[in-house]
Amino acid sequence: MLRLDFRPFHLLLRWRNAHLAQPNSAFAALNQAKIIENRLASPKSDRLQGLEIKISGEPLSTQNSWHLRKDALKDTPVYTHLDEIIEKAKEHNIISLCQFKPKEILRMKVERTEREWNPDILNQIKAENDQQYLFDYMKNEIRLVKKLPYKFSYRFKDKAQKESTMMIEDWEIGQLYWNCLKYAGGDEAAACRKVKEKYEHFIENNDITLFLGTIHKFHRTARNPFVIIGVFYPPKTNQLELF
Repeated sequence: MLRLDFRPFHLLLRWRNAHLAQPNSAFAALNQAKIIENRLASPKSDRLQGLEIKISGEPLSTQNSWHLRKDALKDTPVYTHLDEIIEKAKEHNIISLCQFKPKEILRMKVERTEREWNPDILNQIKAENDQQYLFDYMKNEIRLVKKLPYKFSYRFKDKAQKESTMMIEDWEIGQLYWNCLKYAGGDEAAACRKVKEKYEHFIENNDITLFLGTIHKFHRTARNPFVIIGVFYPPKTNQLELF
């Protein structure tokens, strides 16, 4: 079994351990896994070749104000200054994933974007997949997901009162949009309003921590290479409940 180092992903993967298995075979032991270092800039990137991740266990409970989920994250640093994590990523290349707690989330921003995937990028991904494996049966199947026609971002202040806008790349917001679009009978404006209402409800009623990650292409070059890859939102706790 492979123990993932970055604790927030324990929640995304449902449990603290992920089994590695070769296609159409029993679970493989860790020493059978061929882990190839990713030569991109990100310091925490590894690539699993010829393997798939199997999820074990059940999602951590949200009972008792998310006690188990909070416990899973307790040893991971929580940053509060955006300049600090940008410097550690760009100047020192020591982080690409982190927890970040804004001082205040001001609003959600919704913008139109391209409705179709860039065909040049799709061709490049397919070419890289074809070149990576010698035999056809070893190649990964590429499944194209439907592209969101909107970008969703949070505008927030950090502890130093610095304002920033950061795109939300969390898969949950995409699924929420498609669900809202279905219930709105295909009305995109109504779907966007429902998504915005949902996330602004989080802001008002939940204790928000953001999971941030850098984009490989912009890790060392962008003014701010981070995007939001997940939102941790336990309910706000009344101080009287702690006693």
